[in-house]
Amino acid sequence: MKRRGRPPHPDLLTPREWEVLNLLRQGLSNGDIASQLAISYDGVK
Repeated sequence: MKRRGRPPHPDLLTPREWEVLNLLRQGLSNGDIASQLAISYDGVK
């Protein structure tokens, strides 16, 4: 069963994962990222 939203190769990141990574690179905390993207703190982790 194919997982929705996942790239075909497991080493690649989804667009949302890239978005989180870029915000981490900018120095935002997990809590700040969660608030900015309207996702859970655990979703950021």
